[in-house]
Amino acid sequence: MRDPVAPLGNARFDGFCQIREIGPLGMISLRAKSDVKSLAKAIKAAVGTKVPAARRIEMAGDRGCGWMSPDEYLLILPYGETGAAMAAIAKAMGDDHHLAAVVSDARAVFRVEGAKAEQVLAKLSPVDFAKLEPNELRRTRAAQVAAAMWRDEAGYTVVCFRSVAAYMMGLLTIRPHRAANWRNWLRFQEKGLAVWLAPFSYQGLRRRENKVSRKAPASAKGSCPVPRTARTCTSKSA
Repeated sequence: MRDPVAPLGNARFDGFCQIREIGPLGMISLRAKSDVKSLAKAIKAAVGTKVPAARRIEMAGDRGCGWMSPDEYLLILPYGETGAAMAAIAKAMGDDHHLAAVVSDARAVFRVEGAKAEQVLAKLSPVDFAKLEPNELRRTRAAQVAAAMWRDEAGYTVVCFRSVAAYMMGLLTIRPHRAANWRNWLRFQEKGLAVWLAPFSYQGLRRRENKVSRKAPASAKGSCPVPRTARTCTSKSA
């Protein structure tokens, strides 16, 4: 059996708040209408919780079920137990119309903790975190990427696609690290990109302007160093 790893190797950051990548976690996306009678039985068999209400997540230890849309639920459980959970869902749902898929390797999960965790996330997502209740789940965005997040007593859990894990980590770490500037963030993402952009910064453009002006040929006698539209000039012989 292969050895699962987190997208960023369980990266962590301590600054304005504490940020750490957790996992790998087992995740199953379950699609079914909320009025399907066997849905509650399937969720109970897979993770041991009841069907969550809209925009809520039900937790039972290290297992949980979150409401993602009117006909979609995210099941959370230990990574190695997804196979047994899928079998339990299939047995409970029977012939009822549903779709279940393991998405563990397609997600990245982060924990944001600390007294100012709310401020960090508030700068990334259009969510009123002051009114976000414990175990209330929001499916929203963080800057330019889709994300789901919920709050508990210890902090916040943030879930995004695995393909944007590095981008998400960059967002979460640049916000709490107030001393960092835009160039440090670019180096965190791609070292070569910051070097490429440096000539286009204000200082880079000024150096380029001074370099060009020093190499400019001397003006011909009697010529005007500025455009004629700016001033009138005549030769000395005139």
